[in-house]
Amino acid sequence: KVTNSELYYKSINFYLAEQPMLLNELLTSIANKLDLTKTVGVLKNVGAIGLVQPFLKSAQSYNVQSVNEALNELYLDSEDFENLRTSVTEFDKFDQLGFAKKLEKHQLLEFRRIAALLFKKNKKYPESIALSKQDEQFKDAIETAMESKSGEIAEGLLRYFVTIGNKESFAACLYTCYELIEPDVVIELAWRNNLLEFAFPFLIQSLRDIKSDVVSLRKKTEELQKKEEKKSKEQVHMEVNDFMGQQYPPLMPPPPENMSGMYFQPNIMGFSPNKQEN
Repeated sequence: KVTNSELYYKSINFYLAEQPMLLNELLTSIANKLDLTKTVGVLKNVGAIGLVQPFLKSAQSYNVQSVNEALNELYLDSEDFENLRTSVTEFDKFDQLGFAKKLEKHQLLEFRRIAALLFKKNKKYPESIALSKQDEQFKDAIETAMESKSGEIAEGLLRYFVTIGNKESFAACLYTCYELIEPDVVIELAWRNNLLEFAFPFLIQSLRDIKSDVVSLRKKTEELQKKEEKKSKEQVHMEVNDFMGQQYPPLMPPPPENMSGMYFQPNIMGFSPNKQEN
C-alpha cells in the first residue's frame, strides 16, 4: 500500500539491519513494483547481492540485464557451471561476448565450454571452434561447424582432424557436416591419408543423392519438354485456324425458321420474299 517508491529501497537497508533473513521474502513480494536495475544497484552498494540470490533467481524471468549479470557473476564465483549454463542459455540480456572472454581463460573446463557456447551463440564460430579444439571438445567443435553453415569452416575442421590423426572425429564431422563438405575434398583427403573406410558412408550417401538429383532433373526436363510440345502444337493449330479463316470466309447461314414458308426471287432491287403457292 506504500505510494512512495523510494520507501521500497529504504526498506532494504532496514531489513538488512533488522531482519536480513527475511530480505528475500520482502523483495519477492514487491518485485513487480521495483525497478530491478536500481534494486540490484542498491544491493551491490551495501554488499548484499550474495544474500538475495533466491530473489534474483525468481526475478530473472523478467530477463533484465542487471539481474542476469548479477546472477551470472554469483554462479561464476561459486563455480556453479550447471546453473550458469542454464542462465546464459535461457536469458540473453547481458554482455555475452564480454562474459565469454572472461570465461575462456577459466581454469575449469566446463566454464571454458560455456565460453565456447557464448561465442557460438554470437556467431563467432572460429573463436568457438578454436576454444573447443584447445580443450579437445571435438563434439562441441563439430556442432559449431554445422551450425555455422559454412563449408569453409567445416572443411577446415575436417582437415584439422586429419592432421592430428583423429579418425573417429573425421568420420563424425563427415556425418554431421554432410551438407557443407564437397565430395571431391573428402575423396582427396581420404585417399591421401588412408581414410577411405571412414569416408565410405559419406561417399555412398553422396552418390545416392547425386543419382536422386539426376533422376529428379530428368523427370522435370521430360515434363517441361512435354509441356513445350503441347504448347507448340496448340500454337500451330491456332495459326492454321487463323489462316483458314482468312482464306475461306464462313458460308451464309441458313434462313431463320420463321421464314421457312417463304422464298426469294430476284428483282431489280435485289431479292424479295414471296409466299409459296399451294
